[in-house]
Amino acid sequence: MLLALRLRMREPDGPAAAARGRSGAWPLLVAAGLAAETGPQAITDTATLTGAAAIALGRRVAAVMGTDDALIDRLRAAATRAGEPLWPLPLPDAYRPRLRSRIADLVDYTLGTRHGTALLAGHFLREFVPPDIPWAHLDIQGTALSDTDDAEWPAGATGFGVRALAELVTASRTERSSMPGTAGQP
Repeated sequence: MLLALRLRMREPDGPAAAARGRSGAWPLLVAAGLAAETGPQAITDTATLTGAAAIALGRRVAAVMGTDDALIDRLRAAATRAGEPLWPLPLPDAYRPRLRSRIADLVDYTLGTRHGTALLAGHFLREFVPPDIPWAHLDIQGTALSDTDDAEWPAGATGFGVRALAELVTASRTERSSMPGTAGQP
């Protein structure tokens, strides 16, 4: 199945994207577009996006990638405090051309490509985040489910990333409230 869809998020004639097969990226794109319209300070998203990150990092560490090193560093620190380790993956510009499509501006999955698919998925998502908004994506494909019961996770869905994001928000609020002139502000 091949579907081409124009997503009007950044500008009225925003990029047309071709979808091959089923993709977990599409709900994230809609969410990023809606979030961008509210003028956030940053956008973070979490999804079971690629098996490639799971193969590289296993069941206990999730991948993080994005456009803003400071946001990624804050997110990694929050994740460490929350007991949900993240490992950064790059988004090399040299990979972006592999998302070219004959029928759209870009494609969400490149047939026949095995190498670098986590990075390609990150590039695909990045196309729909406004360039002036810091963005980070957590690829939790490997950490979303636990195969066995242990002291931390029961077998099944883990909720990985929830504690890290809660810690990031809590730390951000604490930092803001300790700044001069910001006491009591949300």
